[in-house]
Amino acid sequence: MTISAVVTRDAVSMAHDPNVISGMQTARSSEPTAVEKPTIVSPDVDSPFALLDRAVHAAIARLTGGLSPAALALAFFDWSVHLAASPGKQLALAGEIMGDASRFFETATHFTPTFQPWSLVKPLPNDHRFSDPDWELPTFNILAQAFLLREKWWRSATIDVRGVARSNTAIADFAVRQYLDTMAPSNFVPLNPDICDNSSSTMILPRDATASMASRSRCPTCMRRCL
Repeated sequence: MTISAVVTRDAVSMAHDPNVISGMQTARSSEPTAVEKPTIVSPDVDSPFALLDRAVHAAIARLTGGLSPAALALAFFDWSVHLAASPGKQLALAGEIMGDASRFFETATHFTPTFQPWSLVKPLPNDHRFSDPDWELPTFNILAQAFLLREKWWRSATIDVRGVARSNTAIADFAVRQYLDTMAPSNFVPLNPDICDNSSSTMILPRDATASMASRSRCPTCMRRCL
């Protein structure tokens, strides 16, 4: 009875002690409190400003083939900086283009009856742009090989540059190939033997009976008789 009375008296005195009360309040204030997250207001997708942004982004996507201009700029900046710091790579590219140009002009200026198509460079197995047999004609074959040599040189320039991130290398190589594809001779009617031949065969002779096969002119590119 005496011990319990003493413990009770001590507990009551501690409860009213101001030092104990201030310590308990400090401990409570130090406990972490939940932080309220700010409310994020989503932009109005139907507002005139949002529609303007979407229209501009769509126009840019048509020009860049769906690639982000920022990603293109970063990729080409990464590639150009590391290429500028690689004199060995630059010398290799200079030697490659000089060798290709020398062999190309020698072939283009010395036509022989035994002309061998694809003597300088051949299309890749999955490249069907020049699969038509008429691309083996000397004039068209020289045009195709000139394009393939330029495409091969640019691929050598965009890959295997030390220090360039792999993703940036892929972006630069893809963008250059897309740009070069727009200038392929297969995309132009006078330079494509298949299209030139089909377009000439679908033309209709005039009703004048005096028109004859001898009156047909020759195509200036493929030297076929076209209607």
